Amino acid sequence: VLGSHWGLSNGMVDDSLAQLQFEFFGKHLVSNDRFTNPPADEGVIVRTRDFLSRMGAVQPFYVSLINKANQLHGGFGIDSRAFGSTSPALLTRTEVPGAFSLNGREYVKEQLSRPDSLLQAEEWVLGQVTLPDPALVAMGIDSLYDLEYRNQWRNLLNQAYVPAFQGPGDAARKLADLAGDNSPLTQLFSVASNTVFVGGEAEAEGFLPLDAFLPRDSAGRLGLSGSAIAYFDALDRLKSAMEEMDRAQGSETMARAGEINLREVPEAEGAVRLIRREMGTEPAGREVANSMVDLLSQPVENAAALARGVEPSEINRQGSEFCTEFNRRVGSKHPFQGSATAEPDMDDLAAAFQRSVSLVWNLGVALDPYIERSGPIYRQRAGSSVQINPAFLEFYGQIRRFSESIFGEGAQTPGVEFSVRPSLSESSEGVGSISLQVDGRQTICTEVDCRTLVMRWDGNASSEVELTALVDGQNVRIAGPFRGPWAVFRLFAGASGWRSPGEPHTIRWQVGGTQRTVAAVVDLGRLPPVFSTTLMRDIQCVPRIVGGR
Repeated sequence: VLGSHWGLSNGMVDDSLAQLQFEFFGKHLVSNDRFTNPPADEGVIVRTRDFLSRMGAVQPFYVSLINKANQLHGGFGIDSRAFGSTSPALLTRTEVPGAFSLNGREYVKEQLSRPDSLLQAEEWVLGQVTLPDPALVAMGIDSLYDLEYRNQWRNLLNQAYVPAFQGPGDAARKLADLAGDNSPLTQLFSVASNTVFVGGEAEAEGFLPLDAFLPRDSAGRLGLSGSAIAYFDALDRLKSAMEEMDRAQGSETMARAGEINLREVPEAEGAVRLIRREMGTEPAGREVANSMVDLLSQPVENAAALARGVEPSEINRQGSEFCTEFNRRVGSKHPFQGSATAEPDMDDLAAAFQRSVSLVWNLGVALDPYIERSGPIYRQRAGSSVQINPAFLEFYGQIRRFSESIFGEGAQTPGVEFSVRPSLSESSEGVGSISLQVDGRQTICTEVDCRTLVMRWDGNASSEVELTALVDGQNVRIAGPFRGPWAVFRLFAGASGWRSPGEPHTIRWQVGGTQRTVAAVVDLGRLPPVFSTTLMRDIQCVPRIVGGR
């Protein structure tokens, strides 16, 4: 304790001299009669001796022997120098203690050959004891040791694992390690085989599945089985496929991922199944066989998971790129963004919505394997390999309907034909007449006559619209004047009451800040209410195509 604080002296006193002083104090202070030496707690001693006596004749000596063996001999783990090299492609959650290594085993067996050396009991700890027969103790220890020896190596095989791949490049590097001449898989199984079979066939029958991977020739040398060679060949092809996917870009990455899950992954899975069949079905070897198969399957499963993950990742990348361009051209502008002042020009509108050649339609082609149309809506295609975000399906359905509404088949410019008829009967009391002017044309609705105005919106830059009404004898401006290609959309932006497609819409504008309204009937035929602010509000780009909301 004093030594741990010695750094506070800042080198003013020699460290070695200080250490000698501390050692002197440690030896002599405790025996100095100036200090109280309280008597031992007899109750604690009795309870401790009773506990130790219940451990049986063998257990205390077994624990003591194992502890000594662990102190004298190093353990074994996946990253041990016993491999000759380390590899991040294979790790373990545990290691085999030194007592259960080959050198540790030799030490334990040598000690068991001299049973008298095992029976050493401290009387002050155990009290008066009668020591058992040394030969019986040695036999008991030997039985416990052999059982734990096999369990330690079973556990190591069970706790070894291949870390998840962090990307195609990382997958290729790890697969190269696993399939290479110095594969850590081969080295792990080799060390386990050489270690567990030293005790004879009867003792190690639970490890016979190792022979399906690393059989021995007549001289006792280990070598790869035919099925093991086929497995490593499959890993090597998987590695090459991952390298190709790592070099690919954009949609090509998704194509490579699909090929991997259709070709290389099934081949490697088949190689693992072949090894499992060659391991046999003996109950004694089932645990080791299952651990080996699980370990051999992990690089294949990791590769498959990575390839599957590429597909949703790539689709969402396309969604993100689509939204960036969509918002740049139209999504961040009026009328798609109600509070915006900037408006898209007709070139940007065509780039976003024109049939067959626009952003919206090109995205639909890319997503055809995953989504399908059902009437006016889009839904996930049956058997799709990824889960499509419901919010995206709603959004895509809206923009496709909008596209088809404003661009006719083969048209390069937008056009929406509709009619408007002001309605006094649907307006509030006190509204005497309604006047609507559009591009120099005018319709006036009075108690005598309300005429319908047939119109066409085509994004005319010189368009001008205004709605006025006579309310309580006063001429009141209801909406406008609005000018420019989006003037009609701005006129209808302040109206409410839009209904479902296929029926006329009776819409209303508020008169100033009052509760009174001015009404008109708009007929869009079978088109959805393209001028509705509600529809515009729903056209908010959803970049996350795959996944939840």
